[in-house]
Amino acid sequence: MERPTFKPPGTPVKELDTPALVLDLDALDHNLNTVHSFFQGRTAKLRPHVKAHHCPTIARHQLAVEGTMGGICTAKVGQAEVFVQHGFTDVLVANEVVVPSKINRLCALAREARITVAVDSAENVEDLSQGAQTQGVTLRVLVDIDCRLHRCGVEPGAPALELARRIHRAPGLDLAGIMAYEGCLLHDNPEALAAETREAMIPVLHTKELLLRDGLPVETVSVGGTHNYEILGAMEGVTEVQAGSYALMDLSYVPYRPQLKPALKVLGTVISHPEEAIAVVDVGQKAIGADIELPIVEAVPGATVSRLSAEHGILNLEGPARNSLDLGSRVWMVPHYAEVCINLYNYVNATRQGRLEAIWEVSARGRFD
Repeated sequence: MERPTFKPPGTPVKELDTPALVLDLDALDHNLNTVHSFFQGRTAKLRPHVKAHHCPTIARHQLAVEGTMGGICTAKVGQAEVFVQHGFTDVLVANEVVVPSKINRLCALAREARITVAVDSAENVEDLSQGAQTQGVTLRVLVDIDCRLHRCGVEPGAPALELARRIHRAPGLDLAGIMAYEGCLLHDNPEALAAETREAMIPVLHTKELLLRDGLPVETVSVGGTHNYEILGAMEGVTEVQAGSYALMDLSYVPYRPQLKPALKVLGTVISHPEEAIAVVDVGQKAIGADIELPIVEAVPGATVSRLSAEHGILNLEGPARNSLDLGSRVWMVPHYAEVCINLYNYVNATRQGRLEAIWEVSARGRFD
């Protein structure tokens, strides 16, 4: 990857070339300390999901804060490869891996790290077993249980038990336990969130008991996310929570997780002001993403993003915003979905108290394979 020209450490953040992806390290530290402190001293631990940021340096910061179980979680084999190459030795690929070439790559990683993978079909069990035997490695396997989302996963209860038996018998595979993801639950009412979370987890924990009564090992029960980490982290029977968004934070979480702060922003510049009520910035879809909702403008009351094209962002200006932006003015924009935004960049500017502290490579960006 060609390394662009960077500003030196100590540069005031407002002097960065734009569009600039900026990570506020004070906000990142706050988020890590807030969430990790919940898991300190508990049986259940945090397994950071690195698909939220794709950055090994951020992951190292996560694992350095007490409260994790010492490993990470990825969504794809390609992401796992990048993080193993950067020295991570415990990786859960929280997804099904079924293509022979990817199974071969997964098994190759098992020579260098403890690799765990999710499974929801007997056919996949056989393929993983064959791949592991061929390469002389052992893969840890979690039975993926569909508890609410209706995406991947086997039905809880008897179907999950039968699949677990197959895994336990399969050469080259080590039945590690079970996994489930109920989807992102967002509630204004904490009691409603707790009730829906527990409703989703009851069949998962019941399945765990079925496996144990059958004499099968269940070392790991891996569930949840940022939306309900404190509920699942306190539930008996859960061993780890897969949370990722908490580190950078997404705007969708802000109303429901007010204790956390958006740490990732894009700095833009006003490049045109064709009308009193309209300003154009150099932050378009290529620089911030817009797959769910539009980003917001920070610290300019009355300024809103009306639309994005590939290279431009169009701001509507009302009230005091009409007189607060000139050509060349710097504007902070907060992406709605942080992990889509950071995936657009090769590097992120890590800043503290308004000055550039370091530049970190987003090493696993674009690794969807």
